[in-house]
Amino acid sequence: MITRRKAEELLGSMGSFLGSFGPPNEFPREPGKLVIQSAFALTAYAPVELNVVALKLAMTVYLGLIAHTNEEMESAIAAARVSFKGWNDNYFKHMRSFDDERAKCSGP
Repeated sequence: MITRRKAEELLGSMGSFLGSFGPPNEFPREPGKLVIQSAFALTAYAPVELNVVALKLAMTVYLGLIAHTNEEMESAIAAARVSFKGWNDNYFKHMRSFDDERAKCSGP
């Protein structure tokens, strides 16, 4: 299922991004760009609830990429702590919807 694959790409890019942080005030640019790309790619296939979370995450990373001051960087990091809220519940709800559809097809 393509939504699951795109979600896997987004989560994988987030893991790579988080693992790329080095010294303070050094934002990993290339992994950050991959998170943004993966988030936008997911929106072509996912329901609105997941898209909202993915786009919040993308914009948070973008804010970090364009940050010029320590205050802007700290603001982006603070936003990142809350931008992923709702992902798990909405992702599993979406996956269960496929199980429900399959159950309807198999009959009583």
